[in-house]
Amino acid sequence: MLNRITLLLSFLSLCTYSCSERALLTDQEIRWLKDNPDLKVSVLGYTNTYQFENNQGDIEGVFIDYLELIEKKINYKFTRVKYVELPPLFEDVKNKKIDVVLAFQETKERLTYLSFYNNLFESEYVIITRVENVEEITFNTLPEKDILLPKGHAIKDLLLEKFPDLKISFFESEVEALTALNNGIGDVFVGPKSIAYHFIKNRNLTNLRVGKATPLKFQSKLAVQKSKPILNNIISKAINSISIKERNVIFNKWLLKKNQPIYYKPNFWFSVLTFLGAFMIIIMIFNWRLKKKVKKRTIELELALEETRKSNNVKNKFLQNISHEIRTPMNGILGYSELLRKKNITQKEHTEFVDTIIHSGKKLVHIVDNILEISNLQTKPNSLKNESTSLTKIFETTINLYKSEASKKGIDIVLETPKEIVDTLIVDRSRLIKVLNNLISNAVKYTHQGSVNISYLTYQNTLEIKVKDTGIGIESRVQDLIFESFSNIENESSQNLNDGLGIGLSIVKENIRIMNGEISFISEKNKGTTFSISLPFSAIDVNQMTSQIQLEEIKNRTYKILVAEDEEINFLLVNSILTHYEAYNFIIIRAENGQEAVTLCYQNNDISIILMDIRMPIMDGYEATRIIKNLKPYVPVIVHTAYSTDKDIKNAYDAGCDAVISKPINLNEFKKVIDTYMSKIHS
Repeated sequence: MLNRITLLLSFLSLCTYSCSERALLTDQEIRWLKDNPDLKVSVLGYTNTYQFENNQGDIEGVFIDYLELIEKKINYKFTRVKYVELPPLFEDVKNKKIDVVLAFQETKERLTYLSFYNNLFESEYVIITRVENVEEITFNTLPEKDILLPKGHAIKDLLLEKFPDLKISFFESEVEALTALNNGIGDVFVGPKSIAYHFIKNRNLTNLRVGKATPLKFQSKLAVQKSKPILNNIISKAINSISIKERNVIFNKWLLKKNQPIYYKPNFWFSVLTFLGAFMIIIMIFNWRLKKKVKKRTIELELALEETRKSNNVKNKFLQNISHEIRTPMNGILGYSELLRKKNITQKEHTEFVDTIIHSGKKLVHIVDNILEISNLQTKPNSLKNESTSLTKIFETTINLYKSEASKKGIDIVLETPKEIVDTLIVDRSRLIKVLNNLISNAVKYTHQGSVNISYLTYQNTLEIKVKDTGIGIESRVQDLIFESFSNIENESSQNLNDGLGIGLSIVKENIRIMNGEISFISEKNKGTTFSISLPFSAIDVNQMTSQIQLEEIKNRTYKILVAEDEEINFLLVNSILTHYEAYNFIIIRAENGQEAVTLCYQNNDISIILMDIRMPIMDGYEATRIIKNLKPYVPVIVHTAYSTDKDIKNAYDAGCDAVISKPINLNEFKKVIDTYMSKIHS
């Protein structure tokens, strides 16, 4: 009896099994599915409605429901492989790592390895461009435009069939291509209308608009590897068995009734009862992770706020120090200038007052130069300007600037000159002077007793410099910070460290880096600091030196110089320098703007040198130089300007000038440039 019941149940089960599965698949196909339990299907996690990733990380949508219906038909569960970009999917499909592609467009190339089935979805290909071009770009004007496309997409083949000579730039994904177009790269993107709207909205690509439709269609089909004929038979049977009613249920769910409240759906309450427990667990995990992230973010914001407070504190102190540093030399200039107006001062006092005014003026220029220098070094490209340089003159001149200040403090500045040295060499003189000025200035400032010793030597095209002081030294805990801008503001080693702008050593390090050199230091608190510098240099070519004999031969002749300068004080200064220049007899004519300078050049054929300011009314110095050089290319044009950054100097040379002199004018430098071009006139 028991055996009969067992046989009956088996028969009923077999009938049920046959009705549900064997009616669709053969025994061979069923066995094949069991023997291949890990067949892979691709799903996408970024498109809209058709397949997308929900808040729980699962992929759902029209295509997913369609896949699940096929799985139900064949009683098989494919392994989902999620992709967030299409290029990796294209590669995996070609390499046969994916068995079924859920939504793929048919192309001639893909037909060589994939079998395609009826359309799941169809959409127009549309033109996406920037707002200003949305009306003018059409499908027929595409050959004239730069087109941006994602790699591997079927649209490339479709477009090239129509226009074989298109100019196309490829990107890793639709997002990268659309972002590039939004940022001004290329002219146009071509893609499915629905996907284009999705990315433009969700990526906040506000500069893009969907333009004209194209005659091309985006047809999304289910595809299967041709190398698996049995799987193709199975999928074909499953798709053919899907009724119109079953298809409409899926499409009505996602497209036609998408805006209806969820509780109108028949399976809503069943889903709630089934997954309520899972949702509660997910919510608890989500809340726990959210609290953890909020706590971490709060700590990060507190740290960032603290850094901002420190930065603001540094900036505020820096601005306070600017006021103090500038007012000190200005007080000396204005105060002693007033004293010079008194009639009863002695010659000695007159000399002392003038020396003090000059010293204060140089100190003020040094402060302004430092502020501008640190800005230029941090924000603009910099280049070397190597020239013939006398080490003896540079060191003696620089040290003389600080001897008076050192003498007042009762300390000595000692220059140790080696017996054998290459004195004249090729190096960036301007940057070397800035380095020495800042190091010696700091050494004198922070030394209250003892001495400051400067030494240098040359060997194997390397210049070694040491600046040693017996000052307050640098605490070990802040030694790593001294080359940072404004670092001395926060240093508490000494109350005196709050003097100055705190940018000197930053300027030193950056200039040495540009000169391809190195800087290091050793320091001990209350015992002193020694800075060591190593700089490469080139040997001097004796043929580059100015011939004194040649200068003597032209000393007594008369030469006409055109000075283009709109500022009265600046002209009077240049006029005074040239008038009292004993080496030459100059006739000086003035132009108050660039246009007047051009006119005077037409009227005077005997102009020897032109001194050209840059910023002038009517016509600036750049334009005037270009015109004059076309008219008289043999006349030297020397720019003298307050705009002396690397970019300004390059612009001057690009305009055709022969040399650049920075304001305020250094008398020795000014005369040297004049001597150079006067000698060339008679070479």
